[in-house]
Amino acid sequence: MKRRSSFLVFLGLLLASPLALANDQHTVSFGYAQTHLSSLKNSDSKDLRGFNFKYRYEFNETWGMLG
Repeated sequence: MKRRSSFLVFLGLLLASPLALANDQHTVSFGYAQTHLSSLKNSDSKDLRGFNFKYRYEFNETWGMLG
């Protein structure tokens, strides 16, 4: 039971914080966002959660591309 709860805490911390992996010219990042807005009470969509994945490539020190 203690191992399972430790694993769940570790997994929660991992998912709660953004993760970025970088190399010389490449950057990959993962994240999760959740928000609650009081102005959306009458809206049809009340689920504002989502994952994101970003990839960035730098051609040189001046130019780069985000996808």
